[in-house]
Amino acid sequence: EEKTSCIKHNAARTGTEQAADLCKFFPEANRKQKQLLLEADKTLPLYRRLKKEMSQSKSQYGLNLGAKEETVLLTLSVVPQVEDVKVSSITHGFFANGMLDARSKRVPDLQAMLQHTTRRKLSEQELDLFYSKLPDLLQIMQKKGHITDEEFLELGFPPDRNFENEIVHRTAGIRQEPLQRAKTLDHEHQVNRAPPQIILHRSRRPVLLD
Repeated sequence: EEKTSCIKHNAARTGTEQAADLCKFFPEANRKQKQLLLEADKTLPLYRRLKKEMSQSKSQYGLNLGAKEETVLLTLSVVPQVEDVKVSSITHGFFANGMLDARSKRVPDLQAMLQHTTRRKLSEQELDLFYSKLPDLLQIMQKKGHITDEEFLELGFPPDRNFENEIVHRTAGIRQEPLQRAKTLDHEHQVNRAPPQIILHRSRRPVLLD
């Protein structure tokens, strides 16, 4: 049985919570790509192959990228070199958001989550509330795969506030998942609540062949 889950982060929070956004890979890759494009060699076999395929696509399918064609060809021709990065450039994001602890690299790091993914430093009172209610939060997540605003309020957590200090409730339903709080998308409870077309889409998991 698969031991991975499909999850989503809080709306508008991927920049501080998502490992891919926090890792060093993307900024390093962007810098490397810019340098490689300056030194791009149009005599490379990959560039010539791409150029040939592009020409065939023009004649057979009417593909026309116009002025962007050369940029696309050069960018694709250097991709293999751009993706040649160190593992540490990727794992850095998982340490930064607390999904992995930097020491054992095996388990989540709660302290890192609290220190690096919040907009401000939490007070002692807020931390005490969180730690005291952590078992309840984990139980709800295991049962439903998602914690609603109502459940947070019932546990004693204060409501969210915007930059103008106005109370904001996340009321988005199952048909507006991108606007919801973090959740486990393939949790049985969430799948059963989803519209039929979403259930069908999530049931199409890739199959590993020997």
